[in-house]
Amino acid sequence: MKTKDNVELILQFILRRMLHKRQRNISLRFLPYTLILSFIFSIIISYIYTKIIIKPIFEITKITDKMINLEKDARLDIRTKR
Repeated sequence: MKTKDNVELILQFILRRMLHKRQRNISLRFLPYTLILSFIFSIIISYIYTKIIIKPIFEITKITDKMINLEKDARLDIRTKR
């Protein structure tokens, strides 16, 4: 296409359908990576949370075993957060 000044113009039409297809393809290309990353992140957070929860339970179990064996130095120190 040329203007009055004899400048050539190139017109390019992009269909919405093509845009959606490209966006979908890009999303599908990155989907496995995001899934793997979120899975790894959730495993790490679960591990940390489990360590925090289980530590006092193991301590209580150890002290309870000492109490069962009638050890006189068996004491359970309870720490609370206020």
